[in-house]
Amino acid sequence: MSDEKFSLAESWMVNHRVNMMLLDAIDEAHLTVSHNTRARNIGDQFGHLHNARLLWLEVSAPDTAKTLQKYEKGTATKKLLAEQLEQSAKAMAGLLDRMEKEGKPKGGKRGPNNFFAYIIAHEAHHRGQIIIHLKYADITLPKETGYGIWEWDKI
Repeated sequence: MSDEKFSLAESWMVNHRVNMMLLDAIDEAHLTVSHNTRARNIGDQFGHLHNARLLWLEVSAPDTAKTLQKYEKGTATKKLLAEQLEQSAKAMAGLLDRMEKEGKPKGGKRGPNNFFAYIIAHEAHHRGQIIIHLKYADITLPKETGYGIWEWDKI
């Protein structure tokens, strides 16, 4: 599919699948890993992604936000994170679809493309933090994950 036919929401869901690929590759026991006592652990990094999405939804789609539950720090399980990330990813996709049709997001000064770039950059930053935590703990991701998260045309 060419970029002209690929919506922001569809691209957003590729980003979500990258997050899920990374979560799937991490052992449950490693969700508590952090390279620094002041930093969020791996599970809380994923939970933060969900909560950040909720903050945007509260501003731009409050009725949708009310249907989603906030992640509570320190409660990470792979099942919980997968469920919450899936729910908030779908809600964000709906928001992006609406923004493409209506224009500027609530609370934003620029259009949907700028908002999209911002939320993708935020999520990529936290994926990097997760990978750094793993590296400092001498935990190696499977090669298919380490390389696979960069193969967006295949995800």
